[in-house]
Amino acid sequence: MKKSTTVHNKFFLTLVVLSATLLIAGCTGGDTGAAVGTAGADSLVLSIDTEGRDLFDSNEAFLISVQAENIGPVNTENVEVRLQGYDGISGTSLGTYVSLSPATLERPNSEEGLAGGVGNIEWDVTAPYVSATSPDREISLTAAVRYDTKSIVSQKVVIAEASHLTELEARGERVPASPTQEARNGPVGIAMEAPAPYVRMTGSEDDFILRVTVYNDGSGTVYDSTGERDRVSSIRLSVPSGLTVDESKCDFDLRTSNSLDGVKVLLIDSSSSSAKQNKLRLTEGGYTRTVQCHLQSYSDRVNGYNTFAIESEVSYSYVQSVSTNLDIIGTSEGALALEITDPATTSQGTWTSTASETITFTLTYQGEPVTDTNPSFDVTGASYLNFTLINGSTELNVPVSTSGNIYSNGVWSVTITAPSGTTSDHITLRGTANYLGETATDRNVNSVELQ
Repeated sequence: MKKSTTVHNKFFLTLVVLSATLLIAGCTGGDTGAAVGTAGADSLVLSIDTEGRDLFDSNEAFLISVQAENIGPVNTENVEVRLQGYDGISGTSLGTYVSLSPATLERPNSEEGLAGGVGNIEWDVTAPYVSATSPDREISLTAAVRYDTKSIVSQKVVIAEASHLTELEARGERVPASPTQEARNGPVGIAMEAPAPYVRMTGSEDDFILRVTVYNDGSGTVYDSTGERDRVSSIRLSVPSGLTVDESKCDFDLRTSNSLDGVKVLLIDSSSSSAKQNKLRLTEGGYTRTVQCHLQSYSDRVNGYNTFAIESEVSYSYVQSVSTNLDIIGTSEGALALEITDPATTSQGTWTSTASETITFTLTYQGEPVTDTNPSFDVTGASYLNFTLINGSTELNVPVSTSGNIYSNGVWSVTITAPSGTTSDHITLRGTANYLGETATDRNVNSVELQ
């Protein structure tokens, strides 16, 4: 398989460090909240292959195959592929998204030594027509791969009573610090930012700001579930028991009870208000977005200090691309090609004198079928199409009827009137087609017997 090139976005991020000085209402002084987000990366490794070569003749048939392997930390679903920039290459469903097989690629399982899921798709195609006198045609062929996935981050936030911190410091004991967050990032990274090293409580109730930042660190483009560019589909936040949400100071919608007991689920998605939905759009050229929410803590749920696990996830569609370059060389063959498929030397026909019979054939111009919708081609007109039976030096005209002619899936089936007479042996059928100033002929030897 020849090497293919991945198309990269202009944004690259090796390490994201998000820091801010947070003034906590009810706290004595300010704490610096910092979060180190694991850089996002493409979930899929893509390759595109054209039979292991990149040089093709005019009108040559060949195979295009695309493969995707999941190397990310989360499953990818609804994986689809379409071709772009195919510039005259003909085939079926080249420019529309079609499902990979399989369409869901599972993430790798390092504990069991299992690689990520692999999917493939193939197209049978034909190279464009290039005449012998024309320069070779260069084609930059791209496969765009679209998939649904998500990125997840969890952060343990330490909340400590100021009096307890003072006692610890007086005894020279270690002050608890917020543990490092853990992230499973696809191409869109997610990071959480909370007061660090802890939230200091000075009263029976305090609040603090929790920020969630998402950023496109992959090589491609982010889309939401409706296909809108530079928008994620949803951002979700899970707040544990022992904390509540200040809904008046929150970018999220609270979708559950705000009871002190039980997990609170907060969400921004397509059912949110338009103002909140706008927060799903990535800024800075489709790169990043930060949302936040005020959370409330309570001293009777802290008892000195306590650690609360908070989780957030972002769901999105993503498009990666992979490209390869092809060269199509010219041919001395004409732009118009006629092939009589029946009757043929290997499938001979027996015609009754002066009776209605059928001829099937294909006709292409520069590799594209000449169809029944081409206004400049008329199968019933002798100047466009005619058939002849050749018996020795005798040529018998085979006129095409004005009715009963059908075009379907690239094949013509025309009704003709067999010539008068009989033949003891099978004789040659010849066809001639004229289209856009080009002429093509075909003949099938020993293909027809007249009775």
